Amino acid sequence: MGHSANEPMFQFIGSWQGTLGGYSAPHFEDGASSPLTVKIIIKPKRVAQVFTLASGKWEELKPNTFAVEHYGPHAIVVSTTSGKDSDGTWVETYVFTLASTSPGQLVAYALRTVNNLDMVPGHPHRQFAFGNSGVMHLIADGR
Repeated sequence: MGHSANEPMFQFIGSWQGTLGGYSAPHFEDGASSPLTVKIIIKPKRVAQVFTLASGKWEELKPNTFAVEHYGPHAIVVSTTSGKDSDGTWVETYVFTLASTSPGQLVAYALRTVNNLDMVPGHPHRQFAFGNSGVMHLIADGR
């Protein structure tokens, strides 16, 4: 890569927080008016926690399911889970791609994709996705 792995902007361990604006695109739910305030806590050994702010309270998203991979100024925080509800079996994936812009600041690209496997093809909620992006800042160093 031509850079030291110890460069400050390559370090992701700690607590990151920011508000990610929603967007709309083909095959996405209309998210332009739905910002996502998120806190991502990245721990050693490729583990992460993700929280969203709802009604003034932090709620953990998919506890104990997020993993982290990183290389240079990029990191991916990902969770894929499955379960059942009144609509049948669902599969849900969250991916946060983090791109460091400077020590203590990054741009986050978030994607949530859901498949409701037992819904009939063509049902509007059989498959859907949301996308968000924005700047996040390091609010607590994890070292």
